[in-house]
Amino acid sequence: MKTYTRISGKVKQVPIRASKRREIYEILKLVYTPEEAKLLASSFDMPFLDPKTVEEVADELGLTREHVEKVFSRLASKGALFEFIDRKSGKTYYSLLPLVPGLYELLLPMGPMNDVKRKVARLFEKYYMDGWGMEIAASNYPIARIIPVEARISPEVEVMPFERASEIINNARTIALLNCVCRLTNNNCDNPLEVCLSFDASAEYAIRRIGAREISKEEVLEVLRLAEKHGLVHTTTNHQHRPAFICNCCPCCCGFLGTLTKLKNPRGFVKSNFMPKIDHEACKRCDTCVNSCPFNALYHHYPHAEDLHDDEIRVIEENCVGCGVCSVKCPQNAITMVKVRDYVPVERAREMWMRFEAERIH
Repeated sequence: MKTYTRISGKVKQVPIRASKRREIYEILKLVYTPEEAKLLASSFDMPFLDPKTVEEVADELGLTREHVEKVFSRLASKGALFEFIDRKSGKTYYSLLPLVPGLYELLLPMGPMNDVKRKVARLFEKYYMDGWGMEIAASNYPIARIIPVEARISPEVEVMPFERASEIINNARTIALLNCVCRLTNNNCDNPLEVCLSFDASAEYAIRRIGAREISKEEVLEVLRLAEKHGLVHTTTNHQHRPAFICNCCPCCCGFLGTLTKLKNPRGFVKSNFMPKIDHEACKRCDTCVNSCPFNALYHHYPHAEDLHDDEIRVIEENCVGCGVCSVKCPQNAITMVKVRDYVPVERAREMWMRFEAERIH
């Protein structure tokens, strides 16, 4: 148990803290043998921030490079240890994975869902619902944000590059397509699984090690259109420069959206800067948008007036996150997304985590 206490103390430090509960130890026992856990706990101080080469770890611990490489390679190939190749030196580095975003997203989505993965998935869900989900929303600076459906944004408004999924895609070096781990493990709906996108170093790792599929930028746009057709919400990290992923989320399974839909905590993600504007003359009041909204932010206002002029669809602004699902689903094209805020996230991922920590409330 001491070995797992050591490694749990390291994986739960950053970026999202892990509370001391039985589930975290059970997850780590299923993922790592005692020998693997001991090696990782001795090799790294915290997730992501102190990457090391095989040679560095072997020299520090007095082990053979062959032994360290064998263990690290085995763990990287099952999504239990992050690996990246430095673009300047060409050296391969490894780093400890946090629970989220990290172990959960890389260990579970690809390959067959065996008994060990099912047990880990059940433990993650219990851990999430029993309090750990609140750690995702533990700061006044959220780590996720909503991206609106780009095709439905009004041409009359200025759109910043970070507000466009197409800009994120165009700036990506490598793109990998993975199964949605939240839907795969929660299984609360029949929405498409293969719709989650990973970029650059994360994508290269996923392609090289866990069987993710590399796709072109043209194929990515098809994935986004498929997600929009199914009413899924585009979500990414809350910074401008080179986000690591775009998830296409449903409120019934997603951990980020679930902070609001399941846990009723509004700090899990940032709303987009947009909100639906309804053309009431074009609208046929078919209620498709009302029934499609993932956040129950639209309703049919039945008329009071004799001339029925107030028979219309209305927006509950407090509930709307600006995803644009309603605008895609509208069969009359009566809904466009208009800008209502000018929120600007920080530039880079490191700044995001610094803000998350600086504005932490628990």
